[in-house]
Amino acid sequence: MAIILIHTDALRREYKSNLELATAFRQLGHKVILTSRLSTSLLLKVIRVDLIILSHVFTLSEGEFRSMKKKRTLIIINEVEGVYHSESGVKSTYPLLTYGLIDCLFVWNKWTKDWLIQNRDIDETKVIVSGSIRNTNKMKFDNVETDSIGLISRFELINPFDDRHLFQNLIHINPLAKENFWFFERMSIDAEVFSLYYKIIDYFISAGRSIIIRPHPNENTASYRLLEDRFGARVKVDDNVDVREWLNSVKYVVGPLSTVYFDAYVMDKVVISTERIQRNVYTNHEYGKLIRMFEKYAYLPKTFQSLINLLETDTLQKKESEPVRKFSHSFYNYGARIDPIDAITNYASELFKETSKKRDNIKFIIVLGVLILIDGLRIIQYLCSSDVSKSLTLIKNYHLNTFLHFPNFFAGKNQ
Repeated sequence: MAIILIHTDALRREYKSNLELATAFRQLGHKVILTSRLSTSLLLKVIRVDLIILSHVFTLSEGEFRSMKKKRTLIIINEVEGVYHSESGVKSTYPLLTYGLIDCLFVWNKWTKDWLIQNRDIDETKVIVSGSIRNTNKMKFDNVETDSIGLISRFELINPFDDRHLFQNLIHINPLAKENFWFFERMSIDAEVFSLYYKIIDYFISAGRSIIIRPHPNENTASYRLLEDRFGARVKVDDNVDVREWLNSVKYVVGPLSTVYFDAYVMDKVVISTERIQRNVYTNHEYGKLIRMFEKYAYLPKTFQSLINLLETDTLQKKESEPVRKFSHSFYNYGARIDPIDAITNYASELFKETSKKRDNIKFIIVLGVLILIDGLRIIQYLCSSDVSKSLTLIKNYHLNTFLHFPNFFAGKNQ
């Protein structure tokens, strides 16, 4: 038996898939805890575990990695933000450090693996292309009959979770610096798309359809009361943890270019893009080139009326083609023979063979007790803080916490 720590970097992005990973390890007889940005580093300062699975190489410092290796802790990176043909993206995801401290990196695609081998001092046998565990076949959903329209909301810049005024962002941004141009593009795109959404909602509520909005985790969801008050119960703000729970509740998905298009594709949902209707789009060459690859998954109406017509069509099917399948495999390793969760558990099992672990229930109780203490103190800290960036809502929406996310936290009972 091993004690395994799985770090959840963003609750609404990877928590449910990490829960499936934890369940798989528990079924093999291991003890597992799930931690967050607010608990991982603190816990590892006082407690030793046998294996840590992190979302990024920069979750911990190199000094912390060295400390873990002195304690004979195994370290695995399970990539949660894949990179594909983006030099700036991969450099920020994999900064310079001593990669020999890491036992294995599980990445989404071959492009990232090849880049790491060529540009970082790392043994190629320690980089495994597994795809994203969010694409695991172990996560099951009941089919739901629905005609609801889902709107992808990613308005964290114009609707920040902490109610900060836009001026507070603008005073810290140099408008002359090329690396900041994306910010102004994003602001104009978000403003235009929200206005488009209002028109869509107005039209379909009048026609008796329901709208379910999926906010970005960093948004202030209270702002959507404006729409709920205006249109009533047929406008709902999704509060599910996982995006696929939301996708399961809608028939069609509408929004600007987004990686959520792929999630919708996996869930067999029709995607209708606003990209060709928008006057404001991304012009940044590298990011624009990447995000436009996701057009393959979507219908691309050129007028607002064309978008309405598509949403009124009952027989639309998700976009499927050889380019879609090829891109899905190239970027996400989608369709691989080995489930990404099985790839990780199989590799870890081989590592554990080299370091025999005895069952130690008392040690695990101590580890769990320390985690519960940290999570409790974090809640108190945020409740008492006058800093608007530290709110209980932020923990609820972003940071996994034993108290706030119980009982799902303990799903897949520890053996």
